[in-house]
Amino acid sequence: MYIVAHRPWTPQVRPGPIVNLTETLCCSDVRVRLAGTYLGYAYAGTAIGDETDKLGALDLRTGRAVRPVKLRPNSEGPDPEIDTYWFIRAFDVTHRGALVWAQRQRNDDGSYGSTMQVRATDGRRHVERIVDEGDIDPASIRVSRDHPYASWVEDGVRVQVRLRTR
Repeated sequence: MYIVAHRPWTPQVRPGPIVNLTETLCCSDVRVRLAGTYLGYAYAGTAIGDETDKLGALDLRTGRAVRPVKLRPNSEGPDPEIDTYWFIRAFDVTHRGALVWAQRQRNDDGSYGSTMQVRATDGRRHVERIVDEGDIDPASIRVSRDHPYASWVEDGVRVQVRLRTR
């Protein structure tokens, strides 16, 4: 699968690079979301014991991966993706390349807690952080296409939070 990166066309500007997604995204169950010139993606690993989802984003203007600052850099897989150690039901990407998703809480010993967490990679450096915890519907994750807001359903009520832009 190929995508031609979008740039506003003028006689002086050439189209952006062609991004070969089959070289960038491996494995199985690839899901993508597009916002502006950013492509967010999730895929499941295929190695035994590595069947959980990885998340990442591509800047289609440059063809390069967005490199997040990970919450647990020593326990996650290789850059530029975040290894969630979970099966992501829904995720979204903003027009600035921020990713938002929900996953089960992971304890220090590697076990899973009962709490769902909303996580984001936002700000200028795309720092991964826990935005909220609670009884969250993981399929309800949404981001605003024009503004830096994310929302989800927690305890039956839609919650909205402003994402970091700096």
